[in-house]
Amino acid sequence: FFLTVFQFQQTRFMSTRTSSQANLQNARPRKRQKKSSSVSKRDWNPSSNEPIPLNTDGFVYNSTIKDLSEFHTSTALQSETSVPSNVPSHVYLVSVLDRRPKQSDITDTNTNTISNILDRSDGYEYYVHFYAFDRRLDDWFDRTQFRCHLSDELRTFIDVRDKTYRNANYNDECEFKEDQLRTHQEHTKIKNFSHIVIGKYMVKAWYFSPVPLEYRTSPVLHFCDFCLSFFGQRCEYEHHMKLCMARHPPGNEIYRNREQNIEISVYEIDGAKEEVYCQNIAYLAKFFLDHKTLEFDTTSFFFYVITEVSQNGCHFLCYFSKEKTPEKNFNLSCIMALPCHQRKGLGHFMISLSYGLSKIEQKNGTPETPLSDLGLISYRKFWASELLKVIQKYYREGKMKQLSLMQLANATAFQCEDIFFTLTDLGVLKKCNDEYVFVVNEQIFEKFIRQPKQVKYRQEQYINIVIQDKIHWSPHYYKTQESS
Repeated sequence: FFLTVFQFQQTRFMSTRTSSQANLQNARPRKRQKKSSSVSKRDWNPSSNEPIPLNTDGFVYNSTIKDLSEFHTSTALQSETSVPSNVPSHVYLVSVLDRRPKQSDITDTNTNTISNILDRSDGYEYYVHFYAFDRRLDDWFDRTQFRCHLSDELRTFIDVRDKTYRNANYNDECEFKEDQLRTHQEHTKIKNFSHIVIGKYMVKAWYFSPVPLEYRTSPVLHFCDFCLSFFGQRCEYEHHMKLCMARHPPGNEIYRNREQNIEISVYEIDGAKEEVYCQNIAYLAKFFLDHKTLEFDTTSFFFYVITEVSQNGCHFLCYFSKEKTPEKNFNLSCIMALPCHQRKGLGHFMISLSYGLSKIEQKNGTPETPLSDLGLISYRKFWASELLKVIQKYYREGKMKQLSLMQLANATAFQCEDIFFTLTDLGVLKKCNDEYVFVVNEQIFEKFIRQPKQVKYRQEQYINIVIQDKIHWSPHYYKTQESS
């Protein structure tokens, strides 16, 4: 390992470290679990054909989501309980939130066909929340998928397992206070749409979106992928598509590049000039972001929309927003990529673009907190990769003794708090004999630095991080009273 003394006076660095830790603590409030860790309640007779009472816990079989068998050997679970034999796979603890008469025209893809099912259908479908997973998996299930005849030992084990898995794997931080969180969950616990259609894609909705009541005329909401107008009925959507003249977002194009089997274009939209379009972005984003406040007043934000360029126009892929006059140099307020376009590198592309804009502004930026669970994962990977690229350059040139936190911040436009958090989390920055040192080698660089991806097949698409020289953008300067 190569060690180098940090080029800071100890007193100065300690003050930076203290303020960094304080800011991180303030930015990351404690986790708020949606359910308590007490043993689940079941105050109904599973042998009866009576409807299952609401706000009751039960056990549901669902083969379409992740099996937790691998979690049975984890230290976190074994410290809580012992694993019984013959634990059924794909059976989960749920809370019953609502019920409705079973709709015969809906194809139930989750129904179990095993011949020895002991449960009976009662003519209802039940909307359930999985304790082990995020609310995006909440859905309607038939009575036949409930497992009502589990032993007390299995019931207790699955109860503890699912809650322990949730605590260990999900980030439940949000911007709401406790009373606001309870109100939010009560008003949004049932999804108002099952799917959305945008362009040629039909996407399953993850969460509730406060779309006006007059559009809630069917379980599917249709979006125009050019102007983002939305419609409750398909015939309305098809009529709009015949008349819509828009072929790109209503803003200034600031970036265009040919990526892996896809050409992308980025538009900057002023929320004060295009209020309807930006409000429609917010409605769309709420289907995939749970703990975000929907802002109807978009005048204080810029929206950066990433599109796919085709012969027909520029089709919506994802977006992020940014305040015009942010506190603490926030360079990103909200970020969302449609699920049908995830795993294409769009998350890292948007993060890199936000820092690319910060470099042009000559500011060190940071995202608003708290981040979603997926957002936090993306940022940690991006921070680690970009910081290690800079460190690798100094390491190979033999200039490690010249490297400091400020030089890393200037090279990446990251704030010192995020740099300190990332490097200590990676184990790259350590304290040795009252001084801070870098601990790096080629294996660390190889493990964490993301290389530009090359796809193997023609149908694959991938977007690498932004190329700084291709950004055509000038900073905006606002006085506080002029931000709108």
